[in-house]
This record gives sequence, C-alpha cells and structure tokens, in this order.
Amino acid sequence: MNASGGFLSAITGLVAIPVMLFNFLSPFVAGIWLATLGEWSLIGMGIAYMVVGVLLISIALLPGMALGVAAVKAEESGNTFLAILLGIPVVAWTLMLAGGSCAFAIWYAYEEIYHEGSWIPYVLWAIVAATAPWDYMAMKEGQGAPEATDAMVTASFLNIGCVAAFLGIWFFELRELVEIAIPIGVCLIFAQILNTIYSIAKARARRNPFNY
Repeated sequence: MNASGGFLSAITGLVAIPVMLFNFLSPFVAGIWLATLGEWSLIGMGIAYMVVGVLLISIALLPGMALGVAAVKAEESGNTFLAILLGIPVVAWTLMLAGGSCAFAIWYAYEEIYHEGSWIPYVLWAIVAATAPWDYMAMKEGQGAPEATDAMVTASFLNIGCVAAFLGIWFFELRELVEIAIPIGVCLIFAQILNTIYSIAKARARRNPFNY
C-alpha cells in the first residue's frame, strides 16, 4: 500500500466509524418507532427498496458504463487527459444520482409522508432505505481490496451528507429539496476530490514504481 492509499484508507476509516454506528442504530430506532405509529406500509416500502435498489441503480448507471470503460482504458494506456475527459460525465452522473436520490427520499419523507408527531423516524427510515443500496454496492466492490475503493469513499461521505441533512432539518429547519441536497452534495464533492487525488497518485506510482 502506498502513502496516498494509506492516507485515503485512514480518512475512510475515520469516517466509517460514525457511519457504521449511525447505520447500525438507525434501522432499529426508525423501524421500531414507525411500527409503534402503525406505519407498516412505509416500513415495507423501505425494505422493498433496500432489496431492489441495487438493480434500479445499476440500470440507472448503464448510460455511463461505456464511457467508464473507455476512461479506464485511456488511463491504463497513459492518456490521463482523455481519461479525465471521459470520466467527468460518468462521475458527475453517479454523484447526481446518489445525492439526488437520497435528497429526494429525505425531502419526500418529511414533506409528503410525515403528517403528525415527530418527523425523525420518517426521515431516518428514508436515509436508511436510500443509502442501503449504495453501501451494499460499495461493500461488494471493496471485497478483497487492500485499500479503500472510490465507491467506498463515495458511500461513506454520502452517508455523512445524509446525516448532515438530517441535522440541518433539525437545527436549521431545512425544508426545500435544494436545501436538503446541498450538504449531501458538498460531502460528495469532497469525496470526489479525495478520489481524484488518489487516482492521480496511483497513476504516478504506476509510471514511477520506485518513487515513493
């Protein structure tokens, strides 16, 4: 593992600690709370999306697959500029899909589903359902990898962004879809900056394997 890979893994590890705690507690807190409110249909919808969400996201990501393959081949051949040029729309679409779907789920849970009492279990359950497919896909991609993968970094910061949106609703009364999307988008942009720095470092390491 090179220095940049260790740095990225360390950051991901630090981010993963609160993310894992949040992801572990949220389903129980939100699920039990909603059950006491009799929101069984909402619980069922969330579980259904957790199951089929990976398929839906995979289909939604298909338009960028060809460009993604071309970007990887360009990067492997040493054409970094072409790789970046081809990769930008792929990354942009992935981040828009991840951030947009989670922001919409949170907004919809708050504005359209929550109707009385506390909004907390509704929004928590929306976050659990919306992030679960991305977490699963990142976990599958990272199996056996010695270092943190791009998907793992993105999923970690996606979760942090959703927590930030949750806190924004609580403390700053965020209401509009755009307002909820902002903290999620900022976290995803930061994740992509880390991924880009790491990708550049890996490319340099391949060209100069003895330069640490």
